[in-house]
Amino acid sequence: MRRWRTSLRVLFGFVFLCLLFSGGSYGAPSLAEELLVLKGKILEEDSKGQAVLALQRVLSALGYDPGPQDGVFGPRTLEAVKRFQRESGITADGIVGPRTVEFLERTWARKFPPETYTLQPGETLSMVCVRFGVSLDEVIRANRIKNPDLVYAGQTLVLKLPDRENPRQDGQGGPEEPERPVPADSTEPPPAPHVPFPTPDKKICLTFDDGPDPATTPKILDILSGYGIPAVFFVIGKNAERYPELIREIYEQGHTVGVHGYEHAPLAGLSRQKAFLDLSKALQAVERVTGTRPAFWRPPGGAVDDMIRDLTRELDLTLVMWTNICGADLKASSSDEVLRGVLNYARDGAIILLHEGSPHVVEALPRIIEELARRGFGFQGLR
Repeated sequence: MRRWRTSLRVLFGFVFLCLLFSGGSYGAPSLAEELLVLKGKILEEDSKGQAVLALQRVLSALGYDPGPQDGVFGPRTLEAVKRFQRESGITADGIVGPRTVEFLERTWARKFPPETYTLQPGETLSMVCVRFGVSLDEVIRANRIKNPDLVYAGQTLVLKLPDRENPRQDGQGGPEEPERPVPADSTEPPPAPHVPFPTPDKKICLTFDDGPDPATTPKILDILSGYGIPAVFFVIGKNAERYPELIREIYEQGHTVGVHGYEHAPLAGLSRQKAFLDLSKALQAVERVTGTRPAFWRPPGGAVDDMIRDLTRELDLTLVMWTNICGADLKASSSDEVLRGVLNYARDGAIILLHEGSPHVVEALPRIIEELARRGFGFQGLR
């Protein structure tokens, strides 16, 4: 009997594996089973193995035909990868590394959003809706949320509206209450629909100084990407040389890369030769990585004199200052103070100064974006 049971377990296990790795139509492939296979891998033409097979299945599920799903990175798989990279706005080099896998995950999340999702620390409703490509209003209705600002880490959200014929249970475990008809003579107006972000009629620009910083820049980029908004990064030349991959990531995500000097020392008061050398080295450090010469620069400390203005014109640069005096975060001891430092100077056409090295900025940034959007601001770069 024991042998029979053991054999049965082995048979069931074999059948399960056949179903798991077959190309049959058993619903959308599992993120854990497919995308996680690609984590930490570098795949390119002529690569072979299980990771390539997982890549081919993911590409196929997302609508990019990789050819035969045979675990061989051939020409058709290469073309599918390049097409995905081009349409995602990243470098179309045909190499599947961490950057491409990240965008595969994002695209997957939008194409195959889960039925439910548990909020993580620092996440907002808007961030979740952008990630999974679902309607904020629908999520609010599905979860019967009264105040979209009052959500918490660990809260489980239904990401789809319940079926009218087969309503879901709400987050509190009780059945959804039927709508009550409003009497004809009632003077109480119907509840207004929730409109979280008004249509932007004012513009504001977010700028970040002193980077890139490996501890905070990737987090800032993820937040900006989650909301789909542009920003301007005024980087220090020495840091650009030290972290070229971060400069490349900023540039490839469509943000503007300006310079903030090479040494981050005020140039006003220096000899013209020293100032020229510092600024030229900063420009070259960025251009070596991006292939594009920066068009904007921000003087360290905001220190400007006649020589600096002449030098700016000679190098065909646009000098960019900022609206919020003293910035929003240098003296801030909390994310709340950073938020206030931005909102106090928010007006049409404002250029907001933030710093990449501040953890308070990372914590405050989602709230900054959402509060500015609620106040009618749209986000723009520099032209």
